[in-house]
Amino acid sequence: MGKADSLKLSIELAEALVNHLGRIMIVTSAGWVYSCLNKPIKDEGLNEALEGLEESLKRIDASVESYLFGTLLIDIITEVERYLVDVLRCILKAFPKKIKNMKFDLSDILGKSNDEIIQTASERYINELMYKRPLEYLESFSQIISVDPEKIKKYWPDFVEAKARRDLGIHSNWNANEIYFRKLADVGLTTKFNVGDPIYPDNSYVQHIFDSCSALIESINNELKTKFGSKEKQA
Repeated sequence: MGKADSLKLSIELAEALVNHLGRIMIVTSAGWVYSCLNKPIKDEGLNEALEGLEESLKRIDASVESYLFGTLLIDIITEVERYLVDVLRCILKAFPKKIKNMKFDLSDILGKSNDEIIQTASERYINELMYKRPLEYLESFSQIISVDPEKIKKYWPDFVEAKARRDLGIHSNWNANEIYFRKLADVGLTTKFNVGDPIYPDNSYVQHIFDSCSALIESINNELKTKFGSKEKQA
């Protein structure tokens, strides 16, 4: 990789860090605002809005706190996933030979430039990667970005659990299911919950996940800077 390409890759990776970590910081700030809603509020309009929200949420057996912090958890995990995908895109764009065993129909590539073919292959490759089991995903991700998975594995279980819990919020009304327990077992985690238990996130849980996911992103970024930050280093 030439110096210009190396610099371009470093800039793109730095932009991915700033964009997504910055958005996660906004989410946790919103969490602080939400936590203040438990205190007496003098604004009658806001009180009426909260009472209306509380009544609406009773229909689905949810509280204002669980709803608001559930929304924050969904936002945090979405940003972490987007960061991981953006990192993969940057690396695969710079090193397309990392894409292995990608097959195309002739109609998929006719009339397309090399850059367009590489982009299509990258998106397919990343999409397939996202559906791997948690530790397989970590191994494949680490292999693509050329880092030792042990360097970022410390924060991976928390991300996997939070991602699985996020999926419960979207698909299962925050009720634990067998898929949740399987994903936890894949990364060596246990839980006090049983199938069917509601596991709504609260303020302390979301703050913990924020800290852990931020540390995950920063650890990945540190490894990327070590690997690609120097213009003289090659992948």
